[in-house]
Order: sequence, then C-alpha cells, then structure tokens
Amino acid sequence: MKNWRIRFALKRIGRLSNAALSSELMALALQMNEKLEDKIRLKVETIPIAAKLESTRLEESSPSDEEVLSPNTFNNTPNSCSSSNRTVPVWKWNLKFSGTRNSLSVGAFLQRVDELSSARRIDEQQLFALALDLFEGNALKWYRGIRQTVHSWNDLVKKLKEDFLPADYEDKLLDEVRRRSQAPDETISVYLAIMSEFFSRFSAPLPETLQLRILMSNIAPFYQSHLGLMEVTSIEQLKNLCQKLEARRSSIATFTAPVKPDKHCLEPELAYLSSESQETASAAIVTSPPDRRACFNCGRSGHLVDSCTEPKQLKCYRCGRSGFTSRNCPGCQGNGPRRT
Repeated sequence: MKNWRIRFALKRIGRLSNAALSSELMALALQMNEKLEDKIRLKVETIPIAAKLESTRLEESSPSDEEVLSPNTFNNTPNSCSSSNRTVPVWKWNLKFSGTRNSLSVGAFLQRVDELSSARRIDEQQLFALALDLFEGNALKWYRGIRQTVHSWNDLVKKLKEDFLPADYEDKLLDEVRRRSQAPDETISVYLAIMSEFFSRFSAPLPETLQLRILMSNIAPFYQSHLGLMEVTSIEQLKNLCQKLEARRSSIATFTAPVKPDKHCLEPELAYLSSESQETASAAIVTSPPDRRACFNCGRSGHLVDSCTEPKQLKCYRCGRSGFTSRNCPGCQGNGPRRT
C-alpha cells in the first residue's frame, strides 16, 4: 500500500511547474522509497532465520527414542511428561523379600510394593515382568520355581501368601491385634495408625464395631478412665476425644501452684496466702493473754515482784517461807522438820 502511494506521488510531482520544488519533492520521495525497500528486504532475509530457529526449538523439545519407548510415555495422566513423574526401575527401589523370620513380613512387603509402585508409576503388568528384582535368598529360589505357573501380578501375590503365610494366619493375626496395647510413649494418633495397618492385613476388612471394641480395650488406662461413661460410636470420634484428653493431660502436667507473693506485689490483698501464713498473721493480731503468775512478795497475781507496791517481806527464795532467808531457813538448811 505504501509503495503504491509513493509511485502516485512521484507522478504528481512530475507534473508540477516549479522545477525547484519538483526536484526537492522528487528527492524526498526517492528517499522514502529506498527506506521502504530496505525494510522489505530485511523482512525477507529474516524469515529463513526465524524458521530455522523454530525448527531447532522443536527438535530440542521432541522426545528421544528412549523416551518414546519409555513406559511413562503411555501414561495418560496430565503430568505424565513431567520429569518428576518418570518411572523408577524396580531394582532401584532397595526393596527385597527373602522370606526369613527376621526380615519383612509378607504383609509389610506387599504394602511397600504397593506404595512404591504407585509413587514410581509402575503398573501391575510391569511389576509382574520385573518381579525378579524384588526377591532374594530362599524367596528368589521360590520365585524361580513358580515363575511358569503364574501369569499375572495378582496370581503371584496369591501364590506368595499361600506359600509364606501359615494356614491359620488370620486367627493368629487377630490374637496379635487383641494383644497390641498402646505404649506409654505412643500418642493416640500414632497408635491408631499402627492399628489401622494391623486391620488392613486381613483378607476381608473387620467390622468397625469390632475394631472399635479392640481399640477401646487397648488404649492407655488414662483414656479408658475418662471415656468409660461416654458412648463412642466411631474410630474417628475416639481419636478426637483422646486428642482432647491428651491436651488436658499436658495442661495438668505443666500446672504450677501459686507462689508466695513478694514485697513488690501490686495487689497483695489478692495474692494467695497459705494456711500457715494466715495463722501467723492472725496470731500477730490477737492480744496476748494476761500474765497469770503470782507476785513473790505479796502472793497476788497480775504483777511481778519488780512492780509490787507492797512492803518488802522477808522470804526464803527457795521455799517461799516468810520470816527467813535461804541462809537461815530451817527447811532449806536441814534444821527444820523433815517431811515423812
């Protein structure tokens, strides 16, 4: 559009009578035309470069042959292309089942496989194909012996339980569950989580009423003593009530009795006074009882000899006999009559 306008302007300029003006306008028009052609040429040269850069970007973002063949490629989840969701080979799980008494139990092993296969994005078909990496020792020998008789992961799990669990496994497991009480250092949340794993080991889920009875009998005595008169109808309710009791027990454990107020107390009349302090304060207020001792001089009570107003009488200070001193008192010197 701009090129057409420039050409039209050039034709109009050619018809002008003023030669000087015509020459100046002609030069301006030619300059504009040259700039326009430069812009067009620059755009034409830029297109192949941009196309090449786009092609390079697409090649870098396209998956490699290894990624195309990866099992993760067929995952239909929205984040299946994310590097964080790539599959992790079974041999990298650091999980082995040996079948010995001191190793993982069958239930714990299968639970761990289920957790890792979900987290590592391995399906049951891949698990079955790579099951060799999950066994060691006698269990590996067992797997090699039954490999041709099972045709899926579920078949393998069923065979594993048949051969490595005792025939009365669930009866013994129920007895073990009934004996599993809450330890002193276990919170109610941890204990209930452990018991939930116990309950999950059964082939058929136990009724919640049975689970609740077992839990109510095995929680710590502290909870049982407070919940004895309450009706608990669900495990979730039991958990909430016990958590509240835990908070109350923590508050009781940190309780401190009121301390003795110091002299800088702002409200001393509101401070706590122990019974001993109250008795001491009361005793200080009570008036002292009158002195009941008799005067040595006159023999009357209410005063002592120092404050007696009666004339001084001669008395033996040892026995109180009038008319004698302790030096000549016959009773005190051994000259008087003796008592029989």
